[in-house]
Amino acid sequence: MPQMDVSSWPYWFKATSINIFAYQFYMLYGVYTCLHYREIYSFLQRNIHAIATLAIIMAIGMLFYYRIWDQKILGMDGDSSLSLHQPYIACYDIVMLNLIFWLGKKYATFRQRGFPKWLENFINLAVKVSFGMYLNQTLGLLMLSWLLSVFSLPDWIMMMLIPFGWVLVIAISFMIAWFCYKVPPFGFLVGRPNWHPFRIVNERLF
Repeated sequence: MPQMDVSSWPYWFKATSINIFAYQFYMLYGVYTCLHYREIYSFLQRNIHAIATLAIIMAIGMLFYYRIWDQKILGMDGDSSLSLHQPYIACYDIVMLNLIFWLGKKYATFRQRGFPKWLENFINLAVKVSFGMYLNQTLGLLMLSWLLSVFSLPDWIMMMLIPFGWVLVIAISFMIAWFCYKVPPFGFLVGRPNWHPFRIVNERLF
């Protein structure tokens, strides 16, 4: 909360964005999961219905948390409202990470049974450009923001269109990453170099 004077607070409370408990938590949690892999997966298997339900409730609650609690009640600006170190978001992240871990395990088991050829090809392609999508997602978000500013839709319609907005950003990011992946020399922009001057020299010489 930027309007609060935290100069007298203990370091661990006023520096939550850089202290080990907040900043390093996810890496420590990953190490703990690795060391206690079977126990954690068994826990997730037993409680997955509660975890999935909680994840859905918290995802919906995130919308109200951001707009009503952070901005209207606490009066926080946009940057502070999006801070990843807020208590609610930290709890939300823990729930979502566990859900994604469980989904990943189920996906791996399901894939061992064999996928249709078209789905297998799509997954392989998505894996190749996924890092590029991560890098260029801001472009998709900017295009979505521009579209929303052009149409000036009421709030309730904006809420209804959130899933479509997600799909649009993913589609735009995918197309940009795919273009860079396939068209030299843009591959380096998505972590998949597809052209290098030394390679051309070597091919001509040898």
